[in-house]
Amino acid sequence: MVHMDDIVDMIERHRDFADFVFIYIHESHPTDGWVFNDIIKIKQHASLEERLDAARHLKERIPCPIYVDSMENEAMWSYAALPDRLVIVNNHIVEFIGKAGPFGFNTAAVCEWIDRHRD
Repeated sequence: MVHMDDIVDMIERHRDFADFVFIYIHESHPTDGWVFNDIIKIKQHASLEERLDAARHLKERIPCPIYVDSMENEAMWSYAALPDRLVIVNNHIVEFIGKAGPFGFNTAAVCEWIDRHRD
């Protein structure tokens, strides 16, 4: 994942104020599809078990709970999250939806939102 260091930094900076979760969705750049110069090499998931296994590998690097999207990709479609997207949910209300990655992926915007709402 291209933004891994930014994600980890954001979580570590703001974990005292916000609860972070990561939803693992459809693989954006699988080894058997549109390959990207990514650190982690994963085939496209053919089953929920394969998606769960890929998420387990991700858990070694991300310091927050990881949830796994259904094979119907409900979270991915609901948030137009392919290849990735940052969303803030506050008291069950979606208050921030970042632009889709990779070029719109902006952890600084999430950090700014958190800083404005700390009080």
